[in-house]
Amino acid sequence: MSTVLCRLLQSVKRYYYRTKLTLWAYVHLPKTLYVADSDVAISARCWEVAIPCRIDTTEVRYQGRGRETGRLYYEPGEVPYFRELLKGRNTFFDVGANIGFYSYLAAAAGVTKIVAFELTPEYARFTRDSFKRNRITGDVVNRAVGNPLGRASYSDPLAGADGETLSLDEYARAHNAYPDLIKMDIEGYELDALRNAHEILLRKPALDISIHSSFLLSRGQSTEDVLILLAGYGYRIIWSGGDTYFMRAD
Repeated sequence: MSTVLCRLLQSVKRYYYRTKLTLWAYVHLPKTLYVADSDVAISARCWEVAIPCRIDTTEVRYQGRGRETGRLYYEPGEVPYFRELLKGRNTFFDVGANIGFYSYLAAAAGVTKIVAFELTPEYARFTRDSFKRNRITGDVVNRAVGNPLGRASYSDPLAGADGETLSLDEYARAHNAYPDLIKMDIEGYELDALRNAHEILLRKPALDISIHSSFLLSRGQSTEDVLILLAGYGYRIIWSGGDTYFMRAD
């Protein structure tokens, strides 16, 4: 099958998913959802990202009956631990922000500097619009994170993107912004991103990192490679669940 035909089929499938899920949202959900138990509000009826849906392993849940509460819970098992990590933090890097859920939690916790990195234009626009809507002081960087001047690609049933990468150290130096907490979920580019965050890791920010072993293996890397690298900076695991690790450095 030709590359052009494959791309056309992907576009048709994404149009189908977006239409189906957005119509579902209009029927079943309120216009606005509030993130967890915060006052941060996001649109529930966005055709580009179709937030209220279950696709593959991404699940949006609601407390009680979602139509009554209008509350958005994303990966609810991790939220209490993440909020513990947020305490006393000033600068948060949301690497692989998707819809910006963890950035909204950080804003609700009073974090003063938030930078969301997201390669997919649709998700980046949604996050930027949500920041504006909620008067969140933060930057949305529509780039992937990894090796300097490398390339990365991402694809899901709703969106896809391919573009240049930048390093976290590169961004931190250019903007004089060094995080004390990083959330990272970038599906196989974790090791590249961390290898190019040397200056940041020396400052020992807390980490909430998803390590995707299957994606790493496809690139000749492994979960063990990531954990060994972080151990070299003094990091230890304080909580783990599935492929997610919360870590602090001694």
